[in-house]
This record gives sequence, C-alpha cells and structure tokens, in this order.
Amino acid sequence: MQIKYTFRDRSAECDVPKYVLQAIVDDMLPDIREFFESEEGKREFEEWKKQRENKPAVKEKERKKE
Repeated sequence: MQIKYTFRDRSAECDVPKYVLQAIVDDMLPDIREFFESEEGKREFEEWKKQRENKPAVKEKERKKE
C-alpha cells in the first residue's frame, strides 16, 4: 500500500481507504498527545517555533493568513 499524500499539498489525493487512515490516527494520536504534553515534547515544540520564526518564507505565509 502506498500513501500518495504530501503534507505540503493539502489537496493531494489519497488511495488509502478512510477507515484505514482513521485506524492509524486512533492508534497514534494518544501517543502524539502524550509526547507533546511531556517536558521533552514542550521543549521540542518551542525549538520548532523558534526555527520557524527565523525563516522569512514562513513569516510571509503567516502574514498572508492574517
């Protein structure tokens, strides 16, 4: 099975049935939440935000959304 979805292109088609994707989400989401609620996850998220702030292309995209 091949997933034809790219995170940058939100309109991309996906050949994976919705119930399979939902099963993946149901399985992974609790672990993702647990990670981002942990000290390590919070620290990594803050580092990621700082990296994004330093990229001009990201700043421009954020301004256009507002």
